[in-house]
Amino acid sequence: WQERDYRAENGMRLKATMLFGSGPKFFNQPAEGVSSDGRANGSGADYEVIRIAGYKSTVEKDPVLGYSIAINAFERKFSLTIECGAFVDRGEAIENAATILAGIK
Repeated sequence: WQERDYRAENGMRLKATMLFGSGPKFFNQPAEGVSSDGRANGSGADYEVIRIAGYKSTVEKDPVLGYSIAINAFERKFSLTIECGAFVDRGEAIENAATILAGIK
């Protein structure tokens, strides 16, 4: 795998981890458009499944840790995880994930 720390123009920090290969054997994201929260039985994290730059992605917001985005790019033989801090806006997290994806050749 490959891991990098980034800082956006506005000072936002994020960590990107790219795993190479066709993906974990039993990886199974929920269907696109699904969203849920863990308030009833978890830590209170919300998640939703959307597309970012054409890739099925799970966006999770933990109230303490912030956003994490898991991007399924198995057809290109990689998956990418982006982690941001608790004070990052959802739109900024998604926009920065798309920027990193655009830079992957």
